[in-house]
Amino acid sequence: MVDAAAYDREGVMVGLVNKAVAVPHLGMAFATRGAVATRRTMAEELEAYVSFDDVVAGVPAALREAYDAGAFWSEDSETEFDLVLMGWSTARRCVELQILSTVAHGGVPPFTLQAMAVTLAPLPDNEALRSIGLKVGRTFDLSRPAEKLLDVIELQRRTPGPIGTRSSAPTGFAIGGAAVLTEVTEAGIVQRVVRRWPDQIGTRITPEGVEAPRQPPQLRVVA
Repeated sequence: MVDAAAYDREGVMVGLVNKAVAVPHLGMAFATRGAVATRRTMAEELEAYVSFDDVVAGVPAALREAYDAGAFWSEDSETEFDLVLMGWSTARRCVELQILSTVAHGGVPPFTLQAMAVTLAPLPDNEALRSIGLKVGRTFDLSRPAEKLLDVIELQRRTPGPIGTRSSAPTGFAIGGAAVLTEVTEAGIVQRVVRRWPDQIGTRITPEGVEAPRQPPQLRVVA
């Protein structure tokens, strides 16, 4: 499940975008977080592959090359990104979830695919995940996944955090527009909007009933 909000470095919404892109002929979908250009570049890169297994084998090196060539550079918005690949592996006869990032996470180098059972970004703390029933002890309750993911994305929407990956990133809310659910099986891919939020382009995301976080004062140098 993904949201649909695109925003600038200050957290102001600049549009609604498709963050989870279905690729039926490859038996997969991909989701992005961060640089808006990731979706366009991924769509171009995927033209060279014939199966989800081929994508898993080849896309890390291809994306690193595109990144080094400046394909994701932007003066006004985020340039780093996280990529989630979801697809049916004919070689392993199962649905797989693979994640890749332009920055290191937990000792995993940049542009390295990592197989995951569950991935959440941004990641709420364990207490919050237990409060909605997703975390039970040290494991995840993956029954009724569509309902659980909707609870998670509502929790993420109401939890402020840094806007982007920069060390100087302002604090704000980053989940908005709409919640879109993508389901991948051997038979195919289904997508649907399961919730819409009243966020407006040109303003910061402000969840209903939640006070906007205060920003630290900006240092101004007057010569």
